Amino acid sequence: MGKITAKIHACTDGDAGGIAFAYESEEEIIKAIGDDFDRFASEIMAWSMFYKNQMNLDYQLFCEWCRDKFGIEVKKKLVN
Repeated sequence: MGKITAKIHACTDGDAGGIAFAYESEEEIIKAIGDDFDRFASEIMAWSMFYKNQMNLDYQLFCEWCRDKFGIEVKKKLVN
């Protein structure tokens, strides 16, 4: 998935202008998922929850840094 993601950042798929890859990213993702879509969905949900929690923690630390370093109170609005 990391290789696919890196190539997507460089070029969305095989028919992008200027840079050509011999495949479509969507097809490679479907091949990587295989027949176990439920497991893929479960992994995406788990990763999403981890990412949400990490974003909230990072924002909380940012707010604390703004307060401590600059005396700025930032409204703490977290992602639900």
